[in-house]
Amino acid sequence: MRTGFLIGGFAFCAVSSVMMANTCTIIAQDSQAYNFDIPSQDLDTALRTFARTTRQQVLFRGKDVRGKRNGALTGNHTAPDALSRLLEGTGLSFRIGAQGVFLVSGPDRAARSDESGAEDVLLTITGSRIRGAPPTAPVTVVTNEDMKRAGQNDLGEVMRSLPQNFSGGQNPGVQTGGEGFGNQNVNSASQANIRGIGADATLTLLNGRRLPYNSVGQGVDISAIPTVAVERVEVLADGASALYGSDAVGGVVNLILKKSYDGLQTSARLAGATEGGNFQQQYNTVAGKSWGSGGILLAGDYSHSSQVTAGQRELTSELWHEQSLFPRLKSYGAVLSAHQDMGANVSFSLDATYNKRTSFMNAPLSATASYLSFGALYFGGSRAIFLSPSLDFNFSNGWRAQLYATYGNDVSYRNSDIYLRNSLFSSIIYKAKNQNYTAEGNAEGPLFSLPAGDVRLAIGGGYRGNKYDFMGAPKYDASNNVAFGFAELFVPIFAPQEANPWLNRLSLTIAVRDEQYDRGVGNVLTPKVGLLYAPSDDLDFKASWGKSFKAPVLSNQYSPAYTYVGRASSFGAVGYPPTASVVYLTGGNENLHPERATTSSLTLSLHPKAWSPFSFDVTYYRTDFRDRVQAVIPTAAAYMGDPAYDFLRTFNPSGAQIDNAIAQSTSGSLINNLGVAFDPANVVAIIDNRIRNVATQYIRGIDATASYQLNISDDRITGIMSVGYVDIKQRLFDGAKITPFSGMVFRIPSWKARGGATWEHGKIVASAFINFTDGVDDRRFTPVTRVSGMTTFDFTLGYTFEGSGLLNKLRLQASAMNLFNAMPARIRTDCPICAPWDSANYSVLGRVMGFSISKDW
Repeated sequence: MRTGFLIGGFAFCAVSSVMMANTCTIIAQDSQAYNFDIPSQDLDTALRTFARTTRQQVLFRGKDVRGKRNGALTGNHTAPDALSRLLEGTGLSFRIGAQGVFLVSGPDRAARSDESGAEDVLLTITGSRIRGAPPTAPVTVVTNEDMKRAGQNDLGEVMRSLPQNFSGGQNPGVQTGGEGFGNQNVNSASQANIRGIGADATLTLLNGRRLPYNSVGQGVDISAIPTVAVERVEVLADGASALYGSDAVGGVVNLILKKSYDGLQTSARLAGATEGGNFQQQYNTVAGKSWGSGGILLAGDYSHSSQVTAGQRELTSELWHEQSLFPRLKSYGAVLSAHQDMGANVSFSLDATYNKRTSFMNAPLSATASYLSFGALYFGGSRAIFLSPSLDFNFSNGWRAQLYATYGNDVSYRNSDIYLRNSLFSSIIYKAKNQNYTAEGNAEGPLFSLPAGDVRLAIGGGYRGNKYDFMGAPKYDASNNVAFGFAELFVPIFAPQEANPWLNRLSLTIAVRDEQYDRGVGNVLTPKVGLLYAPSDDLDFKASWGKSFKAPVLSNQYSPAYTYVGRASSFGAVGYPPTASVVYLTGGNENLHPERATTSSLTLSLHPKAWSPFSFDVTYYRTDFRDRVQAVIPTAAAYMGDPAYDFLRTFNPSGAQIDNAIAQSTSGSLINNLGVAFDPANVVAIIDNRIRNVATQYIRGIDATASYQLNISDDRITGIMSVGYVDIKQRLFDGAKITPFSGMVFRIPSWKARGGATWEHGKIVASAFINFTDGVDDRRFTPVTRVSGMTTFDFTLGYTFEGSGLLNKLRLQASAMNLFNAMPARIRTDCPICAPWDSANYSVLGRVMGFSISKDW
């Protein structure tokens, strides 16, 4: 019997039982007491501290809390009692919405069930399905306001700025010469790539739900979601397959949409590179309406940027001046988010997104003439939709349940028009369609109480399908379906109210997930354990250990396999007669199995009350990622010349072995490149270089983040510094030596860092950030050389008008990204048209100046 179906079925039954047994009243908030030490301060800061302490979701409007201060709060209190005390004397009150959310509002809004335009302070933290469970691995949160103040205007920019993320992979800035190691620019998408181990090993979610894959790889285009609709981005840099299933090896990126909005906001932005090109236009709007039992939000975004050409950069002066360095892009995006209470304990919500993007590049194959003489013109793009309805149930016994479904569809394409002597020679059409769909039921709530608090359980199960259609030449399609079940248990062992010396808090989290695939992959069971120990309110120690996996990419499994025959001399063979030939296998492999990982992390989290709201986190992590899928033999020179690959060769094959090699071809036939009739008697070797599970990667690293907020009279200064170090080594196959993988050109650098501060003074907001990307070694040529790193400075300045008339709520912002116009270091190339810099890690855009204006109506 399939375990996945059993667990999934049990989970559905459990969820249904919870819903049928409890259908009367609204959820009662936890009776658990929390230890508070919140001084009298700015109310905004106090509410955020309350949310972090209780792990509860809080909604409030910035204008409602602006200028207000809370009274000091100390000691043990339940969450509702603590919030009541914080709001005393402020003129504000709160109520608990149908989804168990604390809604803070003024007297004129107290009757509403949701806060229009409210700020969602804390939702369920990515990395746990237990409400109120403290995370045992660090989660980086970037809010919409953080993005604005940093001058970031799409989610691709946001992810590329994070030290934990590799800028390579699928990236619109990747150039010719940097396509190795998974770097590509098929359709100018942007994909998250935590730790640099592949976009297909980072799981990207929208409100906790899977988005459709983009392009031929198994990654998600995060730039397809307009930032205007995003409340925040949560990044968990830790394996989490026990919670979310396949792909969550490097980590999880969760895009949280704004829940509601009341009114209309419009904005426009113009920007451009001072060196030339990349003239950007962006226009967006968000509109919404809230009513007593629900609300709706609509957001739209249009952006356009011109290309950057080689003639506009000194670094590329040796290339043909019209060669594209950065594509011309045009994008349309829309988001719908709606929710409606359907009774005291039931609510319905719907999330939907749409994006269409087009891109254009030209690539001459000569440094002395345009693409029309000899080269290619690339038209690419994508069209994606996502739809997810859900029903949420809240019960008087503290349990919540949810039923939801998703459907996602992404069509990516790239047309390559090849020109020769000013005429169109041929056209190559690449088109791929990814679809996914999910149906899930889950429930979460208390099982029983201990002195330290409630033991809580999350359980769920469902069914997920993925489908891939390649509409190029040759056409093919593939799919897999998976039944899954999961459970997570949170056990509070000690809590602050128990007053144990050197044992302020101790809790344990255990999670397990089973996935049963219907084709090839089979059954995958992944556990995870997390432990939190806090000797005091000032210090936490966190530890996590688990198993994660990535199911084979459908295009790797089911793309056509080919069997060729060619002259042995063309494969680097020496000492054979001129008639000697080699049979060579390449392409897809249906026998691939999951890539598996063991992940662990240790975190020290310092948040001293005396320095509130200062915090410092440092994490050591390790991941052993085995059975990675690769085509093993890397170069033509190694086909017959390197004995390390003898396990892929069959010398002096028999006729039956040759027939079997030909039968591995999808077409069942041999592609003859000899120029003469094929004679099996002349075959001296068979080389099987189809992709397979072979490589092992050993990932070790340290992340450190510090943040602080200082309030001086009417001024607020918020500072943050984040540093990431990663060391990746790889064993290509059993018996091969371990070699460095990180710190090399076109791969992830060893060090990345970002730090800065934001100053707020009344209507003025100014931000400054520094970004550092370490240098890399270029081992592609002899001698090995060091490529210098890159440091850039960003600066933004904003002003918001208040009063009456058209100027009221008008916001102006100027930005200078890469203020001092830093450029990448030059690298060696082996072709006249290759970009002479590491385009996976460093940008050639240079200084970009921008100006934006927005207005709330």
